[in-house]
Amino acid sequence: MPRSNIRKSDVEQQIVDIISTLINSFRSKRKIEYRDIHLLFFTGTDYPELREERRMVWQVIDILTKSNPQISPRLIFSKFIDEIVGIVIFNPSIKNDALVEKTRKKVKKLINYSSSRDIDIPIVCLDVDGSPFTIGKVTFHSVNEEDLIGDWWEKVRLNYSGNSDTEILSYGRIQCPGDWEIALDYAQDAIRESLLVLRGIGFPFIIEEVNQFGFINEFPVWPNIPLRLHKPKETVRIEGASDVVTRLGPPIMIWRLYSDILKDVEDNEIININQLLSADSESNLTNMQSKYLSGLHWLGEATKPDTLSSRYLKLSTALEHLIGGESSQEYLSTRGITATLAERAAFILGQDKGNRLSIDRDVKKYYRLRSKIVHGQNAVISGNEFIEFGCMVRQIALTLCQRINEFKDIDDLQKWIIRMRYS
Repeated sequence: MPRSNIRKSDVEQQIVDIISTLINSFRSKRKIEYRDIHLLFFTGTDYPELREERRMVWQVIDILTKSNPQISPRLIFSKFIDEIVGIVIFNPSIKNDALVEKTRKKVKKLINYSSSRDIDIPIVCLDVDGSPFTIGKVTFHSVNEEDLIGDWWEKVRLNYSGNSDTEILSYGRIQCPGDWEIALDYAQDAIRESLLVLRGIGFPFIIEEVNQFGFINEFPVWPNIPLRLHKPKETVRIEGASDVVTRLGPPIMIWRLYSDILKDVEDNEIININQLLSADSESNLTNMQSKYLSGLHWLGEATKPDTLSSRYLKLSTALEHLIGGESSQEYLSTRGITATLAERAAFILGQDKGNRLSIDRDVKKYYRLRSKIVHGQNAVISGNEFIEFGCMVRQIALTLCQRINEFKDIDDLQKWIIRMRYS
């Protein structure tokens, strides 16, 4: 979580100046009671008489959060703004020097604040059938007997509509920086990314509706639909259906992390992906590494419940992120997006000339279908086409991850393609 480059002393003085102006505004005309201080923070309703004061409060919050990303607007308001304004309301005669001193002390505390804690998030329908597994910033653990007897599990039971004891078999643990609000946001972002990558590298491409794994309440546990049936107009009465029917969703099933999701993923592929995911920020990644992670995310999205056409387009997007893009050098220019993707896929996956020609034809076929969907030509996608395309894109992702560090950008990838073409 990078901090701004402004010196702490400069930040401190900026805040002191703004707070002094804010306090003088309240002193010149008492506009607020202590019970109404929260109106300075919440922006849902406009209060014209407090508009300027609210602007100053949020200017302070903006400066402090940029100076220290580990503090949330809530913490700044509750532990700083609320207290300083409250002092003036209850003790309007307090000297400016004393108020400035209190302001400086509180600003110093906020600027220098740092925190780290582990947060556990329950995972539904995923069994860690082996040792704890780390992907990205998250380590997945099995739920044990001690977990089931604490206050946390009582909250899990209260907030989960299924059977938590048989369906929540694991949790993701994330080491999170910041105050509790920052830490919670960090944890949820981290668990979403790790689960998406897990789906991208290993969740099967299935056209039927199936039970999903995810963090608690990410997906409906029982996606049943109650329907009311009116009396039919029939040529011949054959059946006597009820007038109220419940269309049942897929049965609950537990996905095994190692046996089901990671069974076709090599250890070195996990290591390479984790190296990318562990980067402190996207600025520390090369262009190709950043594109690669985006491709994995889209691959994961393509495994989630949606229409087949939408999932197919997500696979196409994943492929474009993984190996698409035009070179910046004219001598590396290609022959159009379809031909470019087909050739790059062929050389990344193909072992010999015949194999590469087959892959080239397949990618062009899949991409023609993608173009028909995008241009509204009512393309019909077969289940086999979706599954085969998904498996190919996943294979490209897993193969590419073994040499992703060789390519800084698309230019490097295209240079490699040219060398392969003429070798």
